[in-house]
Amino acid sequence: MVRYGDCYRNNQSTGDGCEDFPGDATVNPPSKLVSSGTASFPAEARRPVVLNRPFRSVGELGFVFRDQTFKSLDFWSPTSADSGLLDLFSVTDKPAVIAAQINPNAASAPVFKAIFAGIAKSDALGVQLSGTDANTLSAAMVAEISGSGPYLNRSNLVDRMGAVISNKFPSGITATSSWANKAYAEAPVRALADVTNTRTWNLMIDVVAQTGSFPQKSGDLNRSFVVQGERRYWLHVAIDRFTGEVVSQQLEPVYE
Repeated sequence: MVRYGDCYRNNQSTGDGCEDFPGDATVNPPSKLVSSGTASFPAEARRPVVLNRPFRSVGELGFVFRDQTFKSLDFWSPTSADSGLLDLFSVTDKPAVIAAQINPNAASAPVFKAIFAGIAKSDALGVQLSGTDANTLSAAMVAEISGSGPYLNRSNLVDRMGAVISNKFPSGITATSSWANKAYAEAPVRALADVTNTRTWNLMIDVVAQTGSFPQKSGDLNRSFVVQGERRYWLHVAIDRFTGEVVSQQLEPVYE
C-alpha cells in the first residue's frame, strides 16, 4: 500500500501530496506543512509534533517519524498501511481481552461525542476539538458503522474513520482549515485507541431480590406475596465474543 506523506489531505490527486514541498508552482494549490497562518490558525500548527514526554495513547504513534522525507506513521488516511499497529502496541502491559471498554459498534452518537469533545488536537498550542466538530464526527461515525457494518478491530479506527473525516471536513489546507493538518486530524484516533474494544460484550444485569411470605390461604401467588425485604444489585459482565469466556464480573449493590 502507498504510504502517503504528511501533506496527504492537501493534495490527494498527485501522489503522496508532498512531492512538491515546500510549494512548487506547478501544483495548485502547492502543498505545505507550514502555512503563513493567521492569528486564529498560526503557522506553528503545521509543524511536525515532537513529543518531549512519554506516550499517553497508542494513537500517538502517529507522531513517529518514518525516516522518510515528510512522512510519519499514518493514522489518518483511509488507505493507511500502518493502522494494524494499533492492535499490536499499547502504552501499558494489557491482557488480550479487557473489560469495561467501549464497543464502537454499539456506541451511540452521544457516547462518541463525550469522548471527542475537548480532546487535544495540539498540546503545544492548546487547541481542542470543538463541540460542533465533535457532534458532526460522532453522528457521521454512527451512520458509517450502521451502513458499512461493524468494526472488526482497532485498525478500522484509521481506515474507516479516516474516510469519514475526509468526507465530512475540508480537505484543502487553508488558513482556517485544520482538518488537513495531520496532527489535528489524528486526534479522534488518539482519543479512541485506548478506550475501545471490538472483542468484548459488556452487559449489565439488573437484579431485584425480595424476601417475604404468603398468607396461609393464598389464592393468587402473583398478588398475595407480602414483601418484607428487598435488595437490588447491578451485575456487570464482560464476555469474550470469540471464546464465550466470562473475562470479568462485578456485583454492585444499589441503594435507593
